[in-house]
Amino acid sequence: KILEAIIWSRKTIDTDFNEKSIEMISKKPKGHGYELVEDLLLNSERRASQGRYDDAVGRLYRALELLVQIRLKLQYGIKTDDVDVKKIPQEYREEYEPKNDMKDRKNKIGLKESYELLAKLNDDDPLAKIYLSRKSELIGLLEVRNLSIFAHGFRPITKEEYNIFNTFFENFFDDFFTGMNAKRYAERCQFPHRLQ
Repeated sequence: KILEAIIWSRKTIDTDFNEKSIEMISKKPKGHGYELVEDLLLNSERRASQGRYDDAVGRLYRALELLVQIRLKLQYGIKTDDVDVKKIPQEYREEYEPKNDMKDRKNKIGLKESYELLAKLNDDDPLAKIYLSRKSELIGLLEVRNLSIFAHGFRPITKEEYNIFNTFFENFFDDFFTGMNAKRYAERCQFPHRLQ
């Protein structure tokens, strides 16, 4: 059941995946739409249990990014990999207009820009509220992640740094679901950490 919900979650955000026919899943969407994010969280835990903290934090970062991508797509019809500025209120459009050298390419925005856009669209959105209340802490954590060899730096992420990042994200995600009056779908659907 969780796998079916993860597949539906991916179909929501990944247009290439959406075009593929997938046998043996129901024709009706399952879950709340954020199961793919939950799957990445569980995957991050497995990487951390193997001592692969850089990999684990990279997956947490991707989950954080995917959370806002799904929210923008589901609630506001905005794709972060090709922003349609017509869907953005007039007062903010100029910020998101493609630059002169980008006119012929897709208008993409990153993690921070996506959360900022969400807050501009609706600062009362459950995810925007969480972001705004924890923005400075999040930026500090992202600086640690950016120093990782898997991001822009040269040093490994420590177990302690992973634990701080993981705790922050778990609380961020739990608060999002509480704000939506929803329950985490994959509460404890963890694969084994090691097969021996």
